[in-house]
Amino acid sequence: MPSFHERRAHPRTPSNWQAFAYDGSRGIPVVVVDYAPGGCRIRAVRSRAVPDDVELHIVGQTALRKSKVVWRAGDEAGLMFVRDQVEPQPRVPVELD
Repeated sequence: MPSFHERRAHPRTPSNWQAFAYDGSRGIPVVVVDYAPGGCRIRAVRSRAVPDDVELHIVGQTALRKSKVVWRAGDEAGLMFVRDQVEPQPRVPVELD
């Protein structure tokens, strides 16, 4: 049986991008560890703080990516992009307590 990585539809590209995972107007700071057209792996101070459904905003890009958390392990989580980029909306990042 092929490994999980061999079954991926898109190969992942290593990255180290600053980003925010938005749940409504609340933005949680994350780092995009690797990226592919269908999803990405993120690292957060507390991955459990990242809601199951988010809009990912990579700093320096204007588009938001509707995403769903498909796995969590320690401080990392895997996001699957639900659909293509959506129009940007004004958001304000917040600090986690």
